[in-house]
Amino acid sequence: MPSEPAGDYTLVRPPPIEDGRLWDDRAQRWVELKPPARALLAGLGADDDVAAAVARYVAAAEPEAPRESAVAAARARTYLLALHHRDIVKLHVAPPQLPAGLTLGAELGRGGTAVAYAATGSAGEALVAKVAWPFFRSVDKANAALEHEARLFTLIDSPHAPHVRDCFALSDGRVVLVRDHVAGLTLTELVLTGPAPAAAAVKRIVADVAALLTTLHAAGHALVDIKPGNFLDDGATTRVLDVGFAVPFGTVATPRATPGFVPPELVRERRVDARSDVWGIGRLYQFLLTGKLYVGPLVATSRLVADAPESARAAIATLCAEDPDERPATAAAALALVH
Repeated sequence: MPSEPAGDYTLVRPPPIEDGRLWDDRAQRWVELKPPARALLAGLGADDDVAAAVARYVAAAEPEAPRESAVAAARARTYLLALHHRDIVKLHVAPPQLPAGLTLGAELGRGGTAVAYAATGSAGEALVAKVAWPFFRSVDKANAALEHEARLFTLIDSPHAPHVRDCFALSDGRVVLVRDHVAGLTLTELVLTGPAPAAAAVKRIVADVAALLTTLHAAGHALVDIKPGNFLDDGATTRVLDVGFAVPFGTVATPRATPGFVPPELVRERRVDARSDVWGIGRLYQFLLTGKLYVGPLVATSRLVADAPESARAAIATLCAEDPDERPATAAAALALVH
């Protein structure tokens, strides 16, 4: 990993900070900032150079301790990506040159290892092209993540996951995954930007997610990253967008998943299995009912239960039990509690 995040950045607008908090336009709420985030954002003035602010932030970590500098650089990447998603910083990426038969469209979004673009096939079909983006990882690791995702999508072959059309390498060595386009709103958009989903819709969404997980678990993998932004719903079916974080059962996974949606065993670096995703079903169920987002990787079960409607508290307490042995063993058993 380089000593500081490389790339071309533009400051779109000054970060909306007040009393150590950042205003999140998407969620319409204030987000508490940890000291490292405050330190980086404090260096971003209206006329400041983003790359220079990042370099100062990394240099202030421990110049004589390479590991501390690497940690600071990784944190800076995380903050920059979050700021990009909030239209505060623009991270520029040159669009790829796709082969004949594929027409590139607008950028749809990006994560730590790939940028997703709208694309059109030779027959006019709507597609998505995910191109490896070595922002958090090396090119090789970003490529491996996309290849892993392509294999899993092909393996599960579920109506609750998009169909993969192709996976290939560009002339510059970056891997591209081409899949069918999935229409609808993310569950985050569904809950936070409109009226609360009806009880029947909540149960149908949870049933769709549980069906996907049952197929994935049969293939010996846990999805791990069961966050609302990772699922699209078109009013009839819920589909997963990304299975890149999925790991084989028994893996000692690290808390790479989205803060507030991380099973306790990931934070404690214990082995994951189907019960890790059962926790995710419970947390997603709680989010669909409450719209609650939390800061920090680990959310206490007691808080998840307290914030939920009384009618759902018993199910959430069981599904999100901190000890995996106290949770249902399968996604199907988790769904039975919700229904």
